[in-house]
Parts: sequence; C-alpha cells; structure tokens
Amino acid sequence: MKSSPEDKNQIPLNNIEIERKYKVQISIDEINLTYHEVEIYQTYLTTQDDNIEERVRKIIVNQEIKYVHTIKKPISDTERIEDEKTISELEYNAFLKRKKPASHTIHKKRKTFNYKGQNFELDTYVSPQLPFLILELEGVKNHQDIDFPPFIEVLEDVTGNKAYSNHSLSLK
Repeated sequence: MKSSPEDKNQIPLNNIEIERKYKVQISIDEINLTYHEVEIYQTYLTTQDDNIEERVRKIIVNQEIKYVHTIKKPISDTERIEDEKTISELEYNAFLKRKKPASHTIHKKRKTFNYKGQNFELDTYVSPQLPFLILELEGVKNHQDIDFPPFIEVLEDVTGNKAYSNHSLSLK
C-alpha cells in the first residue's frame, strides 16, 4: 500500500505497537552509556476519523535526512495499531499541506540506548520546550517489568495519559 497525501481511514492490522511512557529527569549531565541521537520534527495531520492519528516526521541522523509517514489507531492505553512508511521529501511536503490547524510541529532530540537488555528512547523537547524529559519503552506492557537506569528519576508514569501524547503537546 503506497502512502499518499489523501486522508486514510483504514489501517492494516499487521503492526501493533506496545509502549510505556514516563515523565522523567536525569540525575547526571551525560548518559554514561553508548547512545544514538536523532533530531525529529513531527507534524500532525488532519484526518476524517478522530480515532486515527496521522503524522509525518523529518528525522535527521548524522546529517542524513529521512522522511516518515505514520498512521496510528489506539486499541488500549498501551497498544496501538501502527502503519509506518518511509516517504520521499516531495511526499513529505505534500502531507505538510494537511497540517492540523492550531497545531505546531514538535521538535525534539531523541537519545536511544540499551540498558540491561531494554531499549529506551529519551526525548528532550526543543519546541515546545518542557521542564522534563519523556522516556519511552516499546514492547513492555507492565511497569514492574522495567529496570530503569540509575541516572533516570521517574517523576510519573504517563502511559495512556493523553496530556503527554505528542499529539497533545503539538497543540501547546
């Protein structure tokens, strides 16, 4: 199925994303683990179905740019059906014409790292600027199953809290 700038109403059931999300702060100036850093510009698009979230991302890694189109539909607080495709810059610009009114493009820097076999994504928001960081883990259903690094202080489990969704943050 090829991505196009038109609204999408159907999402294939082949990709289910399971995610936990936390409001955190770090207790050190630098993560003392090997990590990869990417810069993300994320824009939400208008859809005909309020239960479907559609976005495009411009991702910069080592000065290389990648464009991604994503459609998500929630099935629970921790699970979503996700359809994600790499797109061209031309397609990305066409999708931007459908930017959701009153929303802003999110700009964040993401550090991904592995700690005790778990993959963490630590987001620092450049715009909107937030006084905390967001930590995400995919593939983990239960909070008790997470072994947090010692330099991460969990302020709050915000899994399923719409106020901390990127979509909601784009409306600030």
